[in-house]
Amino acid sequence: MPLVDRRRHKIVRIFVSLTILMKGGYNMKAIKKGQVGVITTVVLLVVALVAVSIFWLTTRGLLNKQTEQLTIDCTTVNLKIIRAVTGEDNLTIKREVGDGGLSSVKVLIDGEIVKEADISLAVLNSTVIELDNSLATGEKVEIASVVKTTAGKSVPCGVVDAFTVE
Repeated sequence: MPLVDRRRHKIVRIFVSLTILMKGGYNMKAIKKGQVGVITTVVLLVVALVAVSIFWLTTRGLLNKQTEQLTIDCTTVNLKIIRAVTGEDNLTIKREVGDGGLSSVKVLIDGEIVKEADISLAVLNSTVIELDNSLATGEKVEIASVVKTTAGKSVPCGVVDAFTVE
């Protein structure tokens, strides 16, 4: 009898023995010593697979949320302030080359958020953001991007450009 057939025959015998054992058909004393070890191993493997499956099902949601946050690359959204003039109540920004789903831009003056403008600016285009107050000489104007994840959530990024009003 070839080796493959012997192994297949042995596996079938083990599963038949396991089935009969679970139905209560075998007396434990009648089972040979070699079969007890195999049956124990199979039962332990099944228990281990069930435990791993339960662990995976409970942690999969948490892992997906964390992965989504990690895949956001805020550095790919490249914005520049190209105009901010004393006495005017607006500033002009331009989107440079770079991927990313820009959903809005936060304008900070001297470190405080003064405006969040919902814009979807295409690459290499510019736009004017209207501010509530006019800019003064020496103020530090910064812009921070807010990007959209693949799930549609908005995630704020850090400051991408700074400019001192002259």
